[in-house]
Amino acid sequence: MAGKVSTAPRSPRYATVMRRLRNAIASGRYGAGEQIPTEHAMIRSFRVSITTVRKAVEELCREGLLVKRQGLGTFVTQRCRRVGVVCPYPSASWVAMHESLHTGLRKLGISLRTHHYVWLEAAAFAEDLADAAAESDAVVVFPPYRLTEPDVAALVKVADASAPLVILDRVIPELAGRASLATIDYESGFQRLITMLCRTRRRIAVLVDPAHPACAGLRSAAVASGVGERVVEGPFFQDDASVFAALNSLFAGRPGPDGVVAPSSKIALSVHAVLSARGLSPEAVEVAAAGELPLLQSVGRSMWALDLRRGELGERLAGLVARLLQGDKAPARLIVEPGVVYLDAERLLSVKTA
Repeated sequence: MAGKVSTAPRSPRYATVMRRLRNAIASGRYGAGEQIPTEHAMIRSFRVSITTVRKAVEELCREGLLVKRQGLGTFVTQRCRRVGVVCPYPSASWVAMHESLHTGLRKLGISLRTHHYVWLEAAAFAEDLADAAAESDAVVVFPPYRLTEPDVAALVKVADASAPLVILDRVIPELAGRASLATIDYESGFQRLITMLCRTRRRIAVLVDPAHPACAGLRSAAVASGVGERVVEGPFFQDDASVFAALNSLFAGRPGPDGVVAPSSKIALSVHAVLSARGLSPEAVEVAAAGELPLLQSVGRSMWALDLRRGELGERLAGLVARLLQGDKAPARLIVEPGVVYLDAERLLSVKTA
């Protein structure tokens, strides 16, 4: 019986050559500063055309992993470049992004070192940022929710230096034109969530923490969707009691909201806790939230959710950092659009979005 013919698209041959060269460099077969085989040697070894070899080498030179020396040949870059990542500890919500960033940089011959600061420790962020900048060729930063003046001053100091700086998920006015931005498009994602809830629900409440970067997009989405007057503000990310106080106040009146939009999975769980305490069924109040899908699935109740695609952000962020290290001085903005999914106790169904 004849075997099935694969219909999966094949990678270009030059991409295969690139992968094999990267692996050889990563394994130490070709060390920093060492010459790689000649074009003719690679043609024989990889059994490809000279055009394919030249394309692969050209791409690796563009990435900064190889460098050509006129009349001498092609060599592995002398020094392995290092990217410093400054992020909070613990940073569980960013694990997928961090792992994909690490993998993407490693493929490009770039190492990564993480500097963890503690959210509430005075001066911890600025100190770790200074350490990362001192030993790295580029710096990627997860800023604290509440930036102090010394924090902003430390970021400006790094941005004014020669090393590229990328800020994750936070627009900082003082860094306009000085740093690149990589973010999730919260506003369009939240607007889709609110629009979906409004199809079947009439009384939508939107929980916003003014100090949280995602909530600027949530507020804008609420206004654009016509439910801006139903925004409830509070320090929800810093104070669990404020979440319960706001929700108890919302559901104390009659009629209470029949839909709630929360800026995180943690706050969504608090919404469900209040619903349970008040004896309200999941059918009575539908919840929409941004956050980690496995955590939201554990609730076992129906809700809309934003799939923040932090893994995809990390993959694309690695490419952005590589371009900046190659000398691209213009600040860039990298935006990943979130998907929308519907969760219930039985299944996880992807919902087609525009």
